Amino acid sequence: MAKNFFPVLFVSFLFLAITGCQSTKNASDQSGKTLFKPVLISNVPEVRPDWVDMVPSSDASIYFVGSSSGAATESDAREQARSNAFSQIVSYYGNVIKSTATGKKTVRTLSDSDVETYIETENLISTFAERYISQILAENYYTELWQNTPDATIFQVWVLCSVPKSKVEEEINTFADDVSERFSALLPENQRYRFVSLIGAVEAYLDVYKAINENPIYQAVAYTKTESGKVSLDDYTLQQAKRLIQDCVVERIDYQERVDKGSAMKVVAHLNSADYKKTTGISVLAEVSKDGMTISSGLYGTNDNNDVEIIIDTDNLDYGNYVIQLQLFSDSFEELGTVYAQNCSVSFKIDYIHAGIRFDYSGCVTENSDVENKIKNALQEQLNNFGVPLVLDETISNNSGWKFVVQIDGTKLNSAADVQKIKIKETVLLQQNGITKCKTTEFSATGLSKIEASSISSANDQCVQKLVESTDFFTSILDATGAKK
Repeated sequence: MAKNFFPVLFVSFLFLAITGCQSTKNASDQSGKTLFKPVLISNVPEVRPDWVDMVPSSDASIYFVGSSSGAATESDAREQARSNAFSQIVSYYGNVIKSTATGKKTVRTLSDSDVETYIETENLISTFAERYISQILAENYYTELWQNTPDATIFQVWVLCSVPKSKVEEEINTFADDVSERFSALLPENQRYRFVSLIGAVEAYLDVYKAINENPIYQAVAYTKTESGKVSLDDYTLQQAKRLIQDCVVERIDYQERVDKGSAMKVVAHLNSADYKKTTGISVLAEVSKDGMTISSGLYGTNDNNDVEIIIDTDNLDYGNYVIQLQLFSDSFEELGTVYAQNCSVSFKIDYIHAGIRFDYSGCVTENSDVENKIKNALQEQLNNFGVPLVLDETISNNSGWKFVVQIDGTKLNSAADVQKIKIKETVLLQQNGITKCKTTEFSATGLSKIEASSISSANDQCVQKLVESTDFFTSILDATGAKK
């Protein structure tokens, strides 16, 4: 890297050009006052080296010529010259890194003066240069002693230093390694004990990203190692933050495939992150559609159990088949924008209300399929006639939702020999979640037959006919369920 750069050297000359070492004649200003002209008293070595006026160059080394600005003692002048060489080395480091920074496509556009500000305030550059110059031995000194005034002399010293180009490249790489190690230590994968939440890990990646991007020097040199080799650390942190979101998936969805009209549709999506226990920070867009048209949509957040609970009110939805499309995403971070993860869908049907039916017997009437079938058929026929959105469904649990409760009480009455006389009383109730919404009046009828079952059937037929004629009951059912088919 360093082989393509050469320092811009600044050599300070504070004296007027000397036209002759032997001349001691002083000039006068316009007022006639005599001006003292500095005189070179001595120089070591006697012949001024070429490197003082022209910095050497070679393929293997980089040369620096440091100079003093004039000192009362030779030791002070030498120290000034060494300090000047040190400043040139710092400037050289900065220029190499500045060139790298401004040449990197992903680094934001900055002027030279902007980048120079970062170089000047970057302590690491000075630290490296300081360590660097301590390893550099002055190859040659050139010293001049001047009579600067009639009463004072000063020393001016030049020092020639050289540095192998391989050493420069090694030190620049060491600087990059040091910056990279410092920031890589803050990455979530290097401090797993700190993070259980996906959102916390994303924030940690972005903190590193922002710290690097605040300084174009860091942005230019910071890297991390992956299986495919070194990658830019600022690019890596953004990619990892996005990946955590993109890898979040819906592990499973709990929902009802069939929903009664008027009841709430509940969908619970269980999210999972392969990297962290908590998926807090992931949002879900839920869109309800029918026949390809979006009916409604809503945004939902993830709770502490990694679940997203979606409640859909079916009161205003028509009967039919629907699709719920779930889109996982996060737009919580300005640096990332909107990052989309998995999307998936589930289907459900808004159906007529499915109601169970239960028969409660008392007296002489026990479980009787003939009686039950007649009552069920009569109920369903009248529900259809009145347009009640209710379907008898014996698979529905007796402990939940809608159900009919048919109460049947039978009493044997005195009758002639060999004749069964049975009185039946029936009441039909409609319940929702155990609460009675409406019920019929009590129907009663008497049946006569030599066979008890026939007597029961005859009495039941009479009660069923009264049930069919009970228009008030079916109107109240329609009111209770809230809608017509």
